[in-house]
Amino acid sequence: MSLTPKTPIPEGAIRYNTDSNKMELWNGQKWMIVSTSSPNLNGGTRGMFHGGGANPGSDVVGYNVIQMINISSQGDSTDFGDLLNPTQYAGACSSRNRSIIFGGQTPSANPQDVIQFTTIASQGNSQDFGNMSEVIASSKSASNNTRAVMGSGYNPSPSFTSKKFLDFITIASTGNANDFGDLARTRVQCFSFGSPTRGIWGGGYYTNNGGAASSPYAGQQIDGLSFITIASTGDAVEYGDLVYTGTNAQIRGAGCSNSTRGLKAGGNSNPYYGEIHSFNIPSLGNGVEFGDLNESREFMGATASAVRGVWAGGNAGPYAGQVSIQYAQIATEGDAVDFGDLSTGVTRYPSGSSNGHGGL
Repeated sequence: MSLTPKTPIPEGAIRYNTDSNKMELWNGQKWMIVSTSSPNLNGGTRGMFHGGGANPGSDVVGYNVIQMINISSQGDSTDFGDLLNPTQYAGACSSRNRSIIFGGQTPSANPQDVIQFTTIASQGNSQDFGNMSEVIASSKSASNNTRAVMGSGYNPSPSFTSKKFLDFITIASTGNANDFGDLARTRVQCFSFGSPTRGIWGGGYYTNNGGAASSPYAGQQIDGLSFITIASTGDAVEYGDLVYTGTNAQIRGAGCSNSTRGLKAGGNSNPYYGEIHSFNIPSLGNGVEFGDLNESREFMGATASAVRGVWAGGNAGPYAGQVSIQYAQIATEGDAVDFGDLSTGVTRYPSGSSNGHGGL
């Protein structure tokens, strides 16, 4: 029987019960069984980065490549497979078994509502899952081992329109997304992360009546965060404040997390932002300083295990895709260090997932 502990335990904490040989999650009131298998204390170790884009010259290039890494071991990425089509500004999330890739736009800026999936343990191309309720680019997400919640972003065509809707899917099945609720306001080029119980959206900017997709400065930067409870449909609730020390540092960052701590890195700050900030997911407090990136970036992809947060690619020039991969130990404040290189340099959100992010 799961009993209430004598000392406070943060919501979202995970333990291995040696009596029952089960993984359990503290939901704020009692321990809930989340896995009947033996634990991997480092979480999943396979991370993936999907698609992205670049401007190597005067042309916009979109990529369909899926690149994978072993999060627990530094090194260069290797090929996993291909997306259904070249996609930039897509979002991604995962369970222990599946990666979900959604939305985005083609190199010609055509928005998409397509949801794709891969089986993380098996290299190969993505497959069709279903469709979102709207076409969307630059959308973010949070997931646990069962459900993915996706939302925020913009429709780039025919006229720029920022969005606040939230969709959800059951990861193990296939089919179209369903309505979850709404964010409190539209968020474009924001970041997100989550625990098995909560999803967090932070930063970005909003516009009241549109604005040029390439000109976020025409909008208003968002200094706060919003959270949802993944298991319960409904609107997001705003809370807390970011940490930032530069103009536009709220936008174009990348987030990842373990079950209790979220990390946001990078952003746009005339020209690029290099700080890493941390957020306590159970307590819903303000962000605090964590360290610095090895190389300042915007538009990176991010993934994580229970131990490491990893950022890859991004922009450090006029949308020229970068190859560098950086990582930090989530539990220990400090600077990111070099991990390796991507096989293909990408920016414009090479969206990240892992079998240790949603499926803790």
